[in-house]
Parts: sequence; C-alpha cells; structure tokens
Amino acid sequence: MTSSDRERTGAAALWGGRFDEGMAPEMAPLNLSLSTDGRLWREDIQGSLAWARALGEAGVLTTEEARTLCRGLDEVGARIQ
Repeated sequence: MTSSDRERTGAAALWGGRFDEGMAPEMAPLNLSLSTDGRLWREDIQGSLAWARALGEAGVLTTEEARTLCRGLDEVGARIQ
C-alpha cells in the first residue's frame, strides 16, 4: 500500500502501519470521528454504563455480568482521565 493509498483510506490515522494491507476503505469514516470521540468519551462511557445496567435489569445479562461491564467501563474512564 502506498502512502497515498493510506491517506485515501485513512489507514495511517488509526492503525499506524501495523498491518500490511491497511484497513478497508469502509473503515475510513471511523478515523474521521476520532477527534469527536476524544471529546465525548465521558458521555460515551455514561451511555455504555446505562446500557449495561439496563441489560442487567432486563435479564439479558446476569447481575454479575452487568457489574463486570460497569467496573470495566469505570476503569476505562479512570485510565482516560
């Protein structure tokens, strides 16, 4: 993959050349959202916590699974801060 191919597909932005083939062109929009994702991480984690709790309350996840997810999300938030 040439450097112009990487720029066109966004391969250099997220994967940093870790893979020989780069990423699929369909993944380029993901790279474009990284600056927004970086600003909204708190809201993203809050939404994921709410979803994990709701899945636990609905019985889709066990209580322990929901707690594990919530602990993991809390840890991710702590690492980002």
